[in-house]
Amino acid sequence: MAYFVLSDPHGCYTHTMKALRQQGFFGSKQHKIILCGDLLDRGSEALLLSDFFADLFEEGRLIFVYGNHEILFLSMLQSIAKGGVFEIASGMSHHYTNGTGTPLFSWQA
Repeated sequence: MAYFVLSDPHGCYTHTMKALRQQGFFGSKQHKIILCGDLLDRGSEALLLSDFFADLFEEGRLIFVYGNHEILFLSMLQSIAKGGVFEIASGMSHHYTNGTGTPLFSWQA
């Protein structure tokens, strides 16, 4: 078993998978990842990436440490809960300009 330390994938599934493949992560079901934050924001493959890490978490193969983008995402959700969805969706919020809302607004049911 080996630990792989990863930081700042920012919703970039393809690049993350390529890097993990190159480093041998997929060579053993015993390998684990320590993800040091910034899972979401900006990348266009946030759903794929979050599904991948959710599966690893369920398997006990992920240690996840929040980064500043997770804190921003939680802040955005709190703002939405307080009725601030218009400001975020219309670009009148730092969450929009920062890209915090990218994964939320790109996911489809």
